[in-house]
Amino acid sequence: VGHLSHKTPNIKRPLERNFTSHSASVTFSSLMFSIRGISTTEPELIKHSTHSNFGNYIKGDYLLHLMHDLFGSGIFVVNGAQWKHQRNTAKPLFRTHNLQAMLPVFIKELPAYFAQLQNSVDSHAPIDIQNLFQRYTLDSFGEIGFGHSVGALERPVDFSTHFDYVQSEIGKRANNPLREYFVYKQYKESIKGVDKFVYDIIAKRRAEPQDQVAQRTDLLSRFMTMRNVVAPVEIEHESNSGNTNGGSNSGGITNATALYIESDPSSDSASDGEKSQRYTDLFLRDILLNFLVAGRDTTAVLLTWTFYVLCTRPDIEKKIRKELDDVLNGETPTYESLGKLTYLKAVFDETLRLYPPVPGNIKQAVEDDVLPNGFTVRKGTEISFNAWTIHRLPRLWGADAADFKPERWLDEDYVSKLHPFQYFPFHAGPRLCLGKAMAFLEAKLVAAVTLQKYRFELVPGQSINYAESLTLPMQKGLMVHVHPL
Repeated sequence: VGHLSHKTPNIKRPLERNFTSHSASVTFSSLMFSIRGISTTEPELIKHSTHSNFGNYIKGDYLLHLMHDLFGSGIFVVNGAQWKHQRNTAKPLFRTHNLQAMLPVFIKELPAYFAQLQNSVDSHAPIDIQNLFQRYTLDSFGEIGFGHSVGALERPVDFSTHFDYVQSEIGKRANNPLREYFVYKQYKESIKGVDKFVYDIIAKRRAEPQDQVAQRTDLLSRFMTMRNVVAPVEIEHESNSGNTNGGSNSGGITNATALYIESDPSSDSASDGEKSQRYTDLFLRDILLNFLVAGRDTTAVLLTWTFYVLCTRPDIEKKIRKELDDVLNGETPTYESLGKLTYLKAVFDETLRLYPPVPGNIKQAVEDDVLPNGFTVRKGTEISFNAWTIHRLPRLWGADAADFKPERWLDEDYVSKLHPFQYFPFHAGPRLCLGKAMAFLEAKLVAAVTLQKYRFELVPGQSINYAESLTLPMQKGLMVHVHPL
């Protein structure tokens, strides 16, 4: 255990800096702008804070302050009853039979996706394949989350630019909190752009007949058709930029019912003469944006880094193609056949190990605690653990930790000896990502059908680096030449 008395704002290469710090100390304490913190790479401590003593470690004040403008009071940043309610409401969407129903949605978006690749072939011009993956996942999640495709594969969508900028700025503020006071004009404009996109979608759904909305299975419709389901809960909430419902608050303690539930003017069902209650647009906005970052960004990040690896490791690409030939034999993948692509799954697992879509995790202690290693945690202390660092440490993964080696995931004896909390690309414990299976399903489909038709070559001379953001996109995209098979 070590101690860092002061942490200078980390402007460049923050993940490498974290890795270097933990090469010397397994766990250390720090102080940054009066925020007490503990950073750890010990799997037992991660298990303690995310699972064994889950109730004592919450999404705390610092994280809420950073993310509130974008995520409001959505599932990523709320705790307790609100988190549990949102999770339980969304959970049925990701059950096996619904995952099977998602596959036709993913397939439906493929023609527009292939059209972009073919345009690159025909014009002999390189394409930013990260941008293409982001547009594809936005359209496919649009069907699942909103009930219709956004059309990002057909035309530029301003929302994507705004959404990416806000996430990037939040990531930079996490490493340099002073940015909040100097970089704000474009940030606020982008928040407004994000809000307009989501509120327009909500308004269109509000205009539909209720019986028609009730027949829909998308996430937005699930929440819109719920009534009288949230009990009054005392929560902290600040004014949310772009709120169109007059639900603005000046901060402080607010009743969740007043903020997120309003009288439903279309219903006279209450027996006591009062109107039925429905969720406000503000609440629906928060729900959609939280699930959108999971549905769009994590899969796009996974695919981007995977295809970068395949461009640099033809041996791995060759093995994937052989598996595709053996399992699919040129046919369109099915839910069952995608489940048989074990080597491709191992490639994804290895990509997620070295390039986790959400590398940083922070929890705040509700009460004083003692960690399994004897380290004392005071109430209010932020405890952080970084997947980028932990997934790369030789003391956890062996001498070949830095090597991209999918075979490690096919070695049952090797996998059985891993600590359950040393690999967590989709978080861990009760907050394990609901969309994990959906992300693998979509990524498998896209990789399989793409590699059946094309091969890719990196444009020489480009800088490959991660962007400072909430997730782990490439900083300048991934430019490739597309070649038909």
